[in-house]
Amino acid sequence: MAAYSQTNIFPSTGNVGIGTTSPMFPFHVNGQSRFQGVATFGDSYDDILYGKGLQIVRMQDQGDNAFHISFIRAGTWVAGMGFLRNSSTFAIQNGSSNAATTGVFLSETGKVGINASDPAYELDINGNARIRGNILYVSQFGALYSDINNIAFFGDGGYIFANKNNSVTRAILEPAGTLRLYNSGSEFAKFNGTGDSFIRGNLAIGTDNSKGYKLAVAGSVIAESVKVKLQAAWPDYVFSETHTPLRLSEVETFIKDNGRLPEIPSATDIKKDGIELGDMNALLLKKIEELTLYLIEKDKQVEALKKDYSSLKERLGSLEQQLVDK
Repeated sequence: MAAYSQTNIFPSTGNVGIGTTSPMFPFHVNGQSRFQGVATFGDSYDDILYGKGLQIVRMQDQGDNAFHISFIRAGTWVAGMGFLRNSSTFAIQNGSSNAATTGVFLSETGKVGINASDPAYELDINGNARIRGNILYVSQFGALYSDINNIAFFGDGGYIFANKNNSVTRAILEPAGTLRLYNSGSEFAKFNGTGDSFIRGNLAIGTDNSKGYKLAVAGSVIAESVKVKLQAAWPDYVFSETHTPLRLSEVETFIKDNGRLPEIPSATDIKKDGIELGDMNALLLKKIEELTLYLIEKDKQVEALKKDYSSLKERLGSLEQQLVDK
């Protein structure tokens, strides 16, 4: 026997309709509805009431990847939410089921994953992230890292870049602006914001190959002063009694044979190897000192010739006078 009241139908068998006399489902409500108390839906039941409204209960292992609640944009798209299959991780996902690995996931320990169904951190993002604001705030002594070998610590106005457990430091930017660089945990460079800086290895400017030099510059250099301090001896030994310079005739022969002064590198060598500034200055000074010795020797010879000339002149004058007197 069926019961009718306005547009409701309560048949003894078949579908029940409220607001309709032709229900299409076992319980069909056409219009607004209200549940006064807790309404439980799903393929299972839990007699503990966790809230005051709607409870959706599924089996612990529901046996499928269906959502607890589905949101359907008819004929276009499906989104849903609920626990993952046989899991305590809660997910909000775009797609036809919760089998996908994309979405927002909340683990039972409170960790949130974005496109990461098993978040290992409080916020675990599998993919790129963008912050549209101007500030990313990391609390004192917080850290950011890309993987186990790259991490940045922030604290006291400075920055430390290291591996994950900070056992191998890569770089330190101090609050005053000093930058320290490390290789395998050892400091090899320091760029001081207020004082001296240093680098332990070779430095190349304008090129990526120092060719073994402490400083290699591919281009011009300008400076108000350059000081070269040689490790080798300065050529003051030229003036010692034990030093014997070449005779000028020997220098002449060498120039004729080689087209350059002795010990001075050739144009070919300079073009190939460049000039050692300190060594070249020392060589040039040596040549100037040797030239000075040559001039001193020549001056002595000139003075001796002048004396000989004066003596000869006196003798010649005496002979001329003797001839006149006869």
